[in-house]
Amino acid sequence: MRCYLIDRARELLRKQADFSRQKLYRTVSKAIATDDFCALFADEYGNGLAESDRKDAEDRVTLALSNAVGLDQLWSDVRNAARIYPEYPFRITLEGAVLEAKPDLVLLSGHRITVIDWKCWTSLTADPSDQLRFYAYVLGRYWQNRNIRPEDFRLLAVNLFTPSVVDVACKPEHLDEADDRVTEFLERSQDLLDGRSWEDIPLRSLQGPRNPETCERCKFRGICRDAAPATKEGTLWLFPYYSMPFKSRCLTT
Repeated sequence: MRCYLIDRARELLRKQADFSRQKLYRTVSKAIATDDFCALFADEYGNGLAESDRKDAEDRVTLALSNAVGLDQLWSDVRNAARIYPEYPFRITLEGAVLEAKPDLVLLSGHRITVIDWKCWTSLTADPSDQLRFYAYVLGRYWQNRNIRPEDFRLLAVNLFTPSVVDVACKPEHLDEADDRVTEFLERSQDLLDGRSWEDIPLRSLQGPRNPETCERCKFRGICRDAAPATKEGTLWLFPYYSMPFKSRCLTT
């Protein structure tokens, strides 16, 4: 299994690198290209992907997949789940806006809802709590007819570099905090829009991030420099999925 996964991953890396190098992302949509779709900053704004960067990416993928195969308890939970939702977009409507949460993996087993978020962290200080609790907040509303309680959630951040599993607590006060952040984000977004769509707002008129390193390390800074973010038609879509309240004009990250 391990060798099979790694071989498939290497083949996908090759296809995606070719796709980006040819700049096919300019003419071929993600819906058509599916898994082959890839747009690398180095191809659009630089001299192409360096061999050292390509090799580093391959090494990281190999390490992550090798560690993932060894998580026996996790795969036992997957096999025993009644329903499995890999990267499923859960959407709810609040105050005329659409919130979307797309967890890496959701498992249903009786009243238990397990939410899994894959991580590839080198830092040991990163905190997955806000992201996973926001997922729980959306799922609780998405399945509100199930009368879900906070204790019904099991929130797991799985670091595939270590490997390790971080079990994040989910209590009523945590979901209240998530609700407060969503409400604040909605209010700020609606004030900013003032009846307009995102496409009507000049990107450069939005306030920049408080920390200059936010842009310095952002791989999508060229999008902010050259064009406004894409939006869905007919609705106000809130991005990113869990980074609230709105503090930055970096709406695509």
